[in-house]
Amino acid sequence: MRGWCMSLAASSNPNPELLCELRKCGVEILVCGQSVARNRFSTVEVASKRPVAMSAMTVKVNRRPAGYAYHCPR
Repeated sequence: MRGWCMSLAASSNPNPELLCELRKCGVEILVCGQSVARNRFSTVEVASKRPVAMSAMTVKVNRRPAGYAYHCPR
């Protein structure tokens, strides 16, 4: 978590409670491994219990046949 805080000049991540509530509602949150690497973070710096996927595109392609939708806010 230290990397996230350093990159945004924050003292802590303000989102743990939100992420916990989303998980309770059945929302699966994956972290894009390519984004982690591109931003020079380590996977150990990802918020606890958040799976790191190979890439967002890999998840999108592999999950679409199972009925998953991809949402990209603009």
